[in-house]
Amino acid sequence: MYAAGVTAVAIFLSGASPSASSSLLAIALVTSIAWMAHVLDRAKVLRRWRDPADRMADPQREAWVDRHRLKLLVLAAVLCVVAFLLALAINAWLELLLPAGIAAVIVYGSRRSDSRRTRPKDVLLAKNLLTGLAYATLVGAVLWAALPDRGGLWIAVGVVALLVSADAMLSDIDDRPSDARFGTTTVAVLAGRRWATLVSALLYAGGFALWLLLGEWGAGSALFVLGMTFSGLATSPLRRLRTPIDLRAGLIGLAALLVG
Repeated sequence: MYAAGVTAVAIFLSGASPSASSSLLAIALVTSIAWMAHVLDRAKVLRRWRDPADRMADPQREAWVDRHRLKLLVLAAVLCVVAFLLALAINAWLELLLPAGIAAVIVYGSRRSDSRRTRPKDVLLAKNLLTGLAYATLVGAVLWAALPDRGGLWIAVGVVALLVSADAMLSDIDDRPSDARFGTTTVAVLAGRRWATLVSALLYAGGFALWLLLGEWGAGSALFVLGMTFSGLATSPLRRLRTPIDLRAGLIGLAALLVG
């Protein structure tokens, strides 16, 4: 839902007017690649790369992943095939996103379970900014190939990068104890929940300002940018943040599509 919502509204933010079929293909491609990357990151290509921090953060989920790891890897392979076919339907060069995505997942968060080697996700701010950059790159590349008019695309991609980075920083609050124990340095670990919320608010404000000053104005884009910003901040007092953050992007994206 998160990937689909972000992609759908990036189309509005760009100011382009693609056909319904082009929009649906682009949304489906981004969603299938994002889903593949998420499943692969949870299951890991090699069992010895499973992250003990994930087990500490959510033992029930990780026990389920252990029981179904082979099925999850098959699901990732199926999603890869689906993404390949969707990329072929839009533009053949988009197939390069598949090996790039798999490589990014491995480099970003994989290491031997008994190792303390620093990964990109363990570096302060890099974890959040890389998540925003990954979404912006994926959405930007797909829409570059799918949209008839690319004039406002860079603004849409910039807004997506800032909003997703803010969401990622808030989501880190859930994992603060496990991140601290296993060497992942986040703002929440280093400075606490209030500072993580404050930095997220600044990123949300940056995305809002970029859209307000340079973006395409419209009911759909306004609903999405304002909705993402204020709903993200509204979730910050909750005990667990990641699930509401993920779900609300899809719901706001759908609402923006209906309004816009």
